[in-house]
Amino acid sequence: ICSITAILALLCYSCNTKNEQCKNCPTVEYSVSFENPAEHYINVELSISNIQDSVIDLRMPVWATGYYIILDSPKHLTDFRVTTNNGETWSKPLKNSWLIHNGKNKEILVKYRIFANNKSVGEANVDRERAFLATNEVFLFINNQIQTPSTIRITPWEGWSKITTGLKRVEGEENTYYAKDFDVLL
Repeated sequence: ICSITAILALLCYSCNTKNEQCKNCPTVEYSVSFENPAEHYINVELSISNIQDSVIDLRMPVWATGYYIILDSPKHLTDFRVTTNNGETWSKPLKNSWLIHNGKNKEILVKYRIFANNKSVGEANVDRERAFLATNEVFLFINNQIQTPSTIRITPWEGWSKITTGLKRVEGEENTYYAKDFDVLL
């Protein structure tokens, strides 16, 4: 029997569960799942709460740490949806930017999928054997707020038995990890 591994390509420095630099930051929580890995899609839910602004500018990096090339990671993002209490709108002013007009909503839920069928070290790949999550291709961040901490909850596909990552585990939470800011997540 083959041992299957879901891998997160993440670098973690000293991760504290409280970020003293970010007292008024939004709360950012990612949920990652895989319905049918043979189709090469990563399902992502991004929950943001404690929002102070009426517009949120979500960005996807076009770089990969240590990989000196500009990537077109946003082209792999599909099925982008936003849910708020008032059904606010969104727009896409740049190839790697999604502006969410959330009005007075303090919470939003963003859902999207990433097509991940690349074989390079700087890009995501999902198949029946494993998931390699190149975080620059999977996670959106709030522009000008990379200091915001986040939690990442992973629901592995039923055929996978292990998650490997450098991120700190959240105590008492199964398959949940913590990044003190977006740079650590990358």
